[in-house]
Amino acid sequence: MEISDWSELLPDLLIMIARRIQLMEDFMAFRGVCTSWRAAASVDNFVKSWPTVPLLMLAEKKDTDYRKFYSLSRGKIWRRMPLPEAKASPSETSDFVVVIVGGGGRFLLLWRPGDMSWTRIESAQYGAFNDVYFYKGKFYAITYGGHIWVWDMLDPPEAQYYFTINRELIDFRRSRLVESAGELFVVARDGAEYDDDEQTYGVTNFRVVQLDLIKREWKEIDNLGDMAIFVGHNDGFSLDAT
Repeated sequence: MEISDWSELLPDLLIMIARRIQLMEDFMAFRGVCTSWRAAASVDNFVKSWPTVPLLMLAEKKDTDYRKFYSLSRGKIWRRMPLPEAKASPSETSDFVVVIVGGGGRFLLLWRPGDMSWTRIESAQYGAFNDVYFYKGKFYAITYGGHIWVWDMLDPPEAQYYFTINRELIDFRRSRLVESAGELFVVARDGAEYDDDEQTYGVTNFRVVQLDLIKREWKEIDNLGDMAIFVGHNDGFSLDAT
């Protein structure tokens, strides 16, 4: 039986393989095989837009100065390494906007490159903010009362009320706006309070509401198809589960 020399694979084939690698550690291992593989595994050929399986942060039994993360793809636990303070911004573009929820939901803060100060959006006329999400060129906010608001990117930004989700359906104190398969959802956790005795957050179930921003309607769903949604304390995102 003739054994093929893997180092003699055609460059075009190597590039096709490199562009299908989803994990950076696998990509670096690919580069280390030989000179021809390293040439194919250039920075430009690593597809950064691949959806990657996240690391799960593990709860510690007692207060510590570090955290452990479980890699679903590797089946290993990683301990976070302390890093020095960044001396400069790593951003390579000025085409971005920063929006955060501040003051326990009492206001939103918006900042663009070049701004000398934050633009403050008070919650008095909208209701206390719970979460904010940038989606298709606008940013959307959900309040503790279940109101959905949208802001454009004008200076100053202008708000528009969309609709209100049934407050009896969802506890909006524990809800997140999440994009999945091009659609916007509200994901709420029931039983998310921390239990000191069990040392767990005790989530009993999730409720998912899909937002129709064209018709200004919403509906509760119980099937995400081939998508999986991950929800954390401050953020949420989705991945293709197939």
